[in-house]
Amino acid sequence: MNPSVIQLLIDLADQKAKAASIALATALKNEQSTKEKSNTLYQFANQYEDNLSQKSLTGISISEYRNTRQFISNIEKIALQQSNYIQFAKDAVSQRQAEFREIEKKRLTYEILQKKQIKLSVARANAIEQTSSDELSVMRKGF
Repeated sequence: MNPSVIQLLIDLADQKAKAASIALATALKNEQSTKEKSNTLYQFANQYEDNLSQKSLTGISISEYRNTRQFISNIEKIALQQSNYIQFAKDAVSQRQAEFREIEKKRLTYEILQKKQIKLSVARANAIEQTSSDELSVMRKGF
């Protein structure tokens, strides 16, 4: 394989690896953000639950109790939906990791090919030099 072709493949793999690492970083940030939103929603629901408990001790109207319970229930539903988004985010991270690994695998393969090609070229150059040296030596001896 032509050395310039291998270098072109390596360069392309580098570009793809950079793009894949950016996509992976974005997916990881999205996963973290989604988890934080879910945690915030659960904390919010817990705070309202605590407030409702405190108000219940001092007295609260039935309608206020019902409205607050409904509000807490809605927050918990949204938090549960957010859990689904967390799974989607995790799946996206897994997919991006697999893509990145595949690109890196190709890039490393191209680099190995390049190193082998360089060794082969050096070996050929050494063989040609040795042959030339041997011929020159034979000529000097007068054979």
